[in-house]
Amino acid sequence: MTTPIILPITAAHIASFRECLDTVAREKRWLAQVEAPPLERVEGFVRDGIAAGVAQFVAVDGDRVVGWADIFPAWAAAVSHCGSLGMGVLAPYRRQGLDE
Repeated sequence: MTTPIILPITAAHIASFRECLDTVAREKRWLAQVEAPPLERVEGFVRDGIAAGVAQFVAVDGDRVVGWADIFPAWAAAVSHCGSLGMGVLAPYRRQGLDE
């Protein structure tokens, strides 16, 4: 295990991001979902976010996504300055500075 680097998400991260999301979701502790959506839905979510300029970042160890953070802006104009934060980190990488 090396020190992960944080990068803006790209299409190349999609499959590994989904795997990371699924692992964290299956812990049934941190997220509202208990498994990741199908790859096609995750791909659409990521690609739509990239196209919209959403703040989406991944922590990667080599080619593996080990964590993520994103902020999706509210859709209504009156609260467009607000957003929803999503984040997760694989268990072995917690308490290493990524989740603080």
